[in-house]
Amino acid sequence: MDYTNTTDPPPRQLFQASTSPYSMPLSEFASIVAHFDNKSGQHIVLWRAILQVFNNAIYIDNGGEVVSFLVDEDFNEILPERILYHPGVTLKVIVAPQPKDYTSTPPPAFRADTDLGPTLDPIYGWSSSNVASSQINPGFPRIVIAETQDKPSPLARGDFSSGVDIRHQVPSPAHILFAAQVSSTEANLVGSCFLKQEKQPYHQSFSKKDLCLQDLAAGQMQVANLIDNHFKKVLVKLDKTETLSEQSQELQQHMNNELHQTRRELHQTRKELRIAQNKLEQIKSEQQDMHKELMEKQQQLNESQQQAMDRLALIQNRVHAVITQTYELHEYSIPRLFIILPKERRKRDKFSKPFSKMFRLYFLCECGAHTKTEGSKISHQIHLAKHDGYDIEKPDEFIEKYGSYVLTILQMVKYGFIAAGVALPALGHIKIIEGIDAIRRKLDIPKATIGSLIDESISFISEQTANTADRINLALDGMELDKQEVLEGANLRQLKSYLKVNDASRVLGNMYRIVTMEGHVKWVCMDHYNDIHELSAIKGLREIVQAMGGNFVVEEGSITVKTDSSIQAEQFYAALVKARCAQLLNIELNWEVTQEDLQALATAATKARVINFRLSGCLSRDLVGVPINRTLFQPVLELMSNGVIQTVAFSDIYNRDLRYGDAPSMRDAPGLRELTITDVRFFELQSFAKVLEHCQSLTRLRMRSDVVHEVFDLIRRDKSLLPQLSILELEQSEEYCYLDLSTFHLIIHFSEGRIESVEVAQFAISYFVNEMTRKFLLGGHLSKMSILFYGDETDEERYMDIIRHNPMLTKLDCHALGKHVEIIDWTVAARRDVLASRLPAPMLTFEGVSTNYECEQDDEYHMCYSLEFEANSSTFDISSDIAPQKSIQEDLLRFCRIYGWSITEWYSILLLTDADASLPLKWMKIIDIIEHPQDVSTRFVQLKQRAPEAQLFVEL
Repeated sequence: MDYTNTTDPPPRQLFQASTSPYSMPLSEFASIVAHFDNKSGQHIVLWRAILQVFNNAIYIDNGGEVVSFLVDEDFNEILPERILYHPGVTLKVIVAPQPKDYTSTPPPAFRADTDLGPTLDPIYGWSSSNVASSQINPGFPRIVIAETQDKPSPLARGDFSSGVDIRHQVPSPAHILFAAQVSSTEANLVGSCFLKQEKQPYHQSFSKKDLCLQDLAAGQMQVANLIDNHFKKVLVKLDKTETLSEQSQELQQHMNNELHQTRRELHQTRKELRIAQNKLEQIKSEQQDMHKELMEKQQQLNESQQQAMDRLALIQNRVHAVITQTYELHEYSIPRLFIILPKERRKRDKFSKPFSKMFRLYFLCECGAHTKTEGSKISHQIHLAKHDGYDIEKPDEFIEKYGSYVLTILQMVKYGFIAAGVALPALGHIKIIEGIDAIRRKLDIPKATIGSLIDESISFISEQTANTADRINLALDGMELDKQEVLEGANLRQLKSYLKVNDASRVLGNMYRIVTMEGHVKWVCMDHYNDIHELSAIKGLREIVQAMGGNFVVEEGSITVKTDSSIQAEQFYAALVKARCAQLLNIELNWEVTQEDLQALATAATKARVINFRLSGCLSRDLVGVPINRTLFQPVLELMSNGVIQTVAFSDIYNRDLRYGDAPSMRDAPGLRELTITDVRFFELQSFAKVLEHCQSLTRLRMRSDVVHEVFDLIRRDKSLLPQLSILELEQSEEYCYLDLSTFHLIIHFSEGRIESVEVAQFAISYFVNEMTRKFLLGGHLSKMSILFYGDETDEERYMDIIRHNPMLTKLDCHALGKHVEIIDWTVAARRDVLASRLPAPMLTFEGVSTNYECEQDDEYHMCYSLEFEANSSTFDISSDIAPQKSIQEDLLRFCRIYGWSITEWYSILLLTDADASLPLKWMKIIDIIEHPQDVSTRFVQLKQRAPEAQLFVEL
């Protein structure tokens, strides 16, 4: 605040002088004006103003803390030097102590007539007035007491404005002047050391006083006595002050001791507090670690629980995939649900297979909601079939192939499952063999321990499939399934090869095949089969089929029958619908059929819930060329669209010269998976395309026709026509082939609408005359090819063109009646042409077969040779087997001269005479069956003499 324009007085800062922050003040209060700094907006006190009052000031103290000079942003002291104004606080000015020879000059206000008696205070200093004067007795002359050498008065205070100054001069007998000035601050105790120093000058003064008195005249005794009395009083007060000082010193010492003790106790307390605090921090840290560990364990527990739940969910997903997996009827030829349980090892097994675990396979009945009928009294939960099971011949190979699938079924049995109308409660294995004495006897264990056998099987399979354990558990996305967890139809059909089956004529497990209302195939036991079907109806159907010369396999639900009239067909249809136990119906209509006949057949097949339908016949030869109603086959097309049927096959329905113009109307066929048309030409190509538009779920199409190339182009161009198609088989009609062996047969594999591989089977390269066939073979689609060579002069050119234009070939099968060396040379040359064109060439396998049965009996022979070309290479490895009959032809001998080192097996040791000159005989397995072993021994000795280091093996 700027006080220049105001009438208010400026603030003032109070100061007191002291030699240390904790010593007694040495002066009264002094106030100095505080100025307002416009830049900082604060009141300040200039240091030069303080030095004007306290000229030996060192620094300013505020309650034991040093008051620093104000500094700028760079921490440089602001000039002129200044301190901050402290309102309501008395600051101490710490001053330097005065030297002993310092003489205080009396202030200007000092007067010689000062009255020393009433104003002198030896303890607290002089009176509050700056100059206290007292009149000397006017009757006495005025004299000045002084010494020849000036010394400081006993109560002099360095730079203070008040003090005592007693000067002594040689006394004048006429005048005595005594002058004194006393100024004092508030009463303060002083240290004993200071008082002793103050006391000594007084004693000196008294000595000087005696000298003065001796020199005084007799008339001056009153003044001397007055001075003597005054000094006595001063000495008394000084003695008292010394006593009080000593007491104060003792008190100060006691207080210091108490303070030191308190400080020590405080230090000890702080030390103990720090120790306690450290212990508390340690305990807190341990608690945090324990809490962290507890949270980690809790997290691990939660993760373990989540993993267990995820594993259980994954098991449920795998089981659901297995239970809901649907198969084509031809793929589902044996039951699909089975488990394995350990069995007691026989004594002979311990010696023959000491490290093999022995198991027995048991099939499960797929009963459920689909087997329940009104009034049914039997349980419809999955159980073991009523069969004593099958021993597994090669358990290690079986576990490797089916382990993951079996593990899923075992987990289903252990944990339970309810889905898709199938129910199996948790721990259902306790009741899984209930009522099946044959199985219990075979296991030879109490019922209560069946659960332990299931656990043992799960543990063993899990260990054996350790390489795929991550995949089985949770390493995948959590929902993906291994291929073996849902068996493909081919793997399912191979199951029988691993089992020891005593009665090959019966269906495995005494099971019966049924079809649910949804069109799904299931295998159930006899009890559930009989609960669904009436035994009398099944018996009646069997009798009718047998009377018609057909075949009925009840367990598989397969019927093959030929009807010769519509009346006979009606009887069969009635029995078929009543029994409702047929899944596969192969029927031939051997009479002139009408639309009504086909409608009756389609209606019966739909009511009987047939899922595999094969039709042949349908028209006599007398109707060739007669116009046919275009809607004749409408019932058959409706049968394809009933939603239940999965496989339809037509063969020889019409005479091959009969054609249709447009396809009749047809609804979508969502359930149709496989369609076979053999030697049927009742559709134009456009009409056939319209039929395929309604078969979006078709996965396999077989067709024998004279338009195989057109059908291939049709499907290849329009990927949306059959989006789920996986296999397309096209076969050229025989009328376009010169030999039965030369039938042009294509097998095309699709993946997501894209051609994956094309295989040409039974193609005679000598009859490579059709332009469509040529265009197809040189189109670059082939990956596998089977060729027949008949020795035509154009074979070389045609064969090499096919290889050059199909660089992605991986398999070649050649059937030739000679020219083996030439065919190998052609293959190598064409392979080199492909590499020279900088086209990628995968690994190629070449299989050559020669069966020369058309020669004379003595010249017959059979040979097989195999070439393996590495990827992007024209070099090859070759191995061959030769089985000559009674002599060796020139063609075979030529092969032996060039590639004899590749022969690994020779099937006649006696016929080596003509060829052994061309054979290296380093290693050969010789197999022969003869009537005279002695001839073989002689020949073998001859061969060993020729090649003593050769490794020859003879099997007789």
